Order: sequence, then C-alpha cells, then structure tokens
Amino acid sequence: MHSRIIELSDSKIPAKERMTFSSLPEWFFGSVADYADDSRDRKGDIEWFVEALNGAANVNSLGKLIFLEDAKTKYFGERYERFLENLKSLESVTRDEFTGISGDIGNKMYRLNEMFNDKFSMYVYYKGDLTPLDEWIRETNLRKGFFFGGTVDYHF
Repeated sequence: MHSRIIELSDSKIPAKERMTFSSLPEWFFGSVADYADDSRDRKGDIEWFVEALNGAANVNSLGKLIFLEDAKTKYFGERYERFLENLKSLESVTRDEFTGISGDIGNKMYRLNEMFNDKFSMYVYYKGDLTPLDEWIRETNLRKGFFFGGTVDYHF
C-alpha cells in the first residue's frame, strides 16, 4: 500500500529546497517503508493530506494550512471511540493469553496501537524530523499556520 510524507514549514519553502525521498532518515526504510519516491502529484498529495485531517484544517488563499481551534478533537474524534472499544477488548485478557500460553493478544494490541498512533499512514516532515501524522498532531502547537513543501510517495 502507498501513503504520503508531507513537508510542512513555518515559512514558504522554495521549490529547489523542498524535501525529497533522499531527505528521509535510514530508520524509515525497513521499519516502515519498503521504498519511497518523489511524488509526481504534489497538488493531489496536499489535497489527500488535508482530507486525511478530517475537517481539522483548511488551506487559505495563500496556500497556508490553518488548523481550526478544535483541530485535535476533530482529527481524533472517531478514532478515540475505536481506541476505547479496542481497550475494552483487552479487559478480558487472561494471564495465559498475556504470557502466550494460550491465545494471542498481538492483534488486539496492534489495533489499539494503530488507533493511538498509526505508523503506516501519512507522515509529516517538519523541521528536519519525520513523524507519523498522529504523533505530529498531538505534539505540535497547531495555532500557527504551516506552508507546504515537498511530498514523497512511500510504499509499506
């Protein structure tokens, strides 16, 4: 499957200075991506990214990404409910399942972690750091606007 890495910045990035697939850190390959390549549809990638934000942000007339005041709540809204459902499914795990004597809780743990921080989805490249979108949304002050830089297609 494919997803995208979107470069964001506090200021405009000249086209020649935008990130490319060669900007990506080595850890990303093998642990997340099979391969990556510079995207050929930056405009489409940005539209996909904004759509993935679930109504948490808009792009203004200057091309700047502006997050709404309740952006974090909007972005994580439905996923929070699914996270709680997955968490509840772990309440009945027995000691034997936990230790691996019987059953396998690995799939339940994977789904729980995926609801919290999906590492096989969009990534943000910001200030030289590559971060899963979920983590970036949680950790970043979204009150300022962001400019789009390069976009990279990756396969996982």
